[in-house]
Amino acid sequence: MTFGENLQKARIVVNLTQEEVAEKIFVTRQTISRWETDRTLPNIYMIKDLSTMYKKTIDELTNGIEHEKRRKLNFFAIFGILAFNTFIGFWLIFIIASLIFALWTILLALAISPFLMIFGIITNNQHFSFFSQTGRDMLTIKNLLVALAMLTIAVVAARYAWLLTKLLIRWLLNYLKFNLKSIYR
Repeated sequence: MTFGENLQKARIVVNLTQEEVAEKIFVTRQTISRWETDRTLPNIYMIKDLSTMYKKTIDELTNGIEHEKRRKLNFFAIFGILAFNTFIGFWLIFIIASLIFALWTILLALAISPFLMIFGIITNNQHFSFFSQTGRDMLTIKNLLVALAMLTIAVVAARYAWLLTKLLIRWLLNYLKFNLKSIYR
C-alpha cells in the first residue's frame, strides 16, 4: 500500500471530496490528486493538517507503506552509453556543432558585406573588393542590389537558423536526459 492510497482511503472514510479537502487546507484539487496518486508528497505541515482533518494519527496515515526500492546502476547500460557516445555520439555532436557554426558564420558574412562595401567606397580603400571592383568603382546599382539582397537573405535566414539552433540544442539535452535515465534500473 502506498501513502497516496492511505490518504485517499482516509478522505473517503470521512466522506470528503478532493475539492473540499483542498479548500480546507488552501491547496488546489490537483494537488490533492497528485498526493493521492503518489506523484508528489505533501510536506510535514500538510500531513499534520490532513491527519487532523481525517481524524487519524500520522502513524495511521503512514502505516503499511511500502518503501520505494533504491534505484541501482545498470553497469552494462553505462558501458554501452559510453561506447556509443564515444564513437558515434561525439562525432555526431561535433558535426552538428560545426555545421551550426558554419551557418552562423555565413549569415554574419552576408550581413556585414554591404557595410564593408560602403566602408570601401567611403574610404576609397583598394583592399576591399566587391565583384573584383575596388574603391569607388564598387559604387554601382548592381553591386548595391546584390549587397542589399545579401543583407536581406541574412536577416530572413537568421530567424530560421535560430529555430534550427534551438531545436538541435533541445534535441541534445533530451538525448543527454535519456542517457541518464537509461543507466538506472
